Amino acid sequence: MRIILLGEFAGGAPQLPVRLTHLRVEKRLCPELDQLPAPLTGHDLLITELAWLNRLGPDARDALRAHARAAAYWIALTDAGEGFAEQVAWQRAGVSHLFRKPLHREQLAPLVQRLYDLLDGPPLRVLLLDGTHGARSRHAATLESAGMVVRVVREPAHLLDAIVEFAADLLLVDAEPHGCSAAELIVFVRQQPSLAELPIIVLGAAVTVTERLATLPIATDYLPDSLAPALL
Repeated sequence: MRIILLGEFAGGAPQLPVRLTHLRVEKRLCPELDQLPAPLTGHDLLITELAWLNRLGPDARDALRAHARAAAYWIALTDAGEGFAEQVAWQRAGVSHLFRKPLHREQLAPLVQRLYDLLDGPPLRVLLLDGTHGARSRHAATLESAGMVVRVVREPAHLLDAIVEFAADLLLVDAEPHGCSAAELIVFVRQQPSLAELPIIVLGAAVTVTERLATLPIATDYLPDSLAPALL
């Protein structure tokens, strides 16, 4: 697990709470954008200052947005009086938390503890039903980079056996599986008593009200196929 401090921090970089130094946390200071480790993963927590972000040029902003969204959390530290519009713009760019300076350990500790708990336990096992001949392989790569174990199944007919054999913790389902609808497939899975509570997320090229209504009563969520990797 890494806490990455990116940029030139006015008044010095935030201090890592002492008790967190025992949780296998690596603290890395990167004054310049080109020093940011690549790639970031779901085990990284990125901290920047909003004022530093606002000084970046358009190309640097685009590069940072593409890179930082892979981190588990992206914190931007703000000063009193900084513009609301800038804060909203960076939230849209992928910043997950906006904290007023100075950063308090009570704000940072729960996020680090959450990442530590994920690292300390067994990796989540995700089964991906992808009938698009690999078109959704990027989702598998995103989840694997976050430390999860992913298996891909092509045919719905093999899904039930794969769930049991793989001991899946989460099922990602194509919105239009071969030979049936997503809703029909989920009902089939839910009819198995041992799988009645299995989290199931439907991935669709477009999310319409009709599609959501058809699956939400039985699925955990319905997400657009084009969503940002960090959101997945």
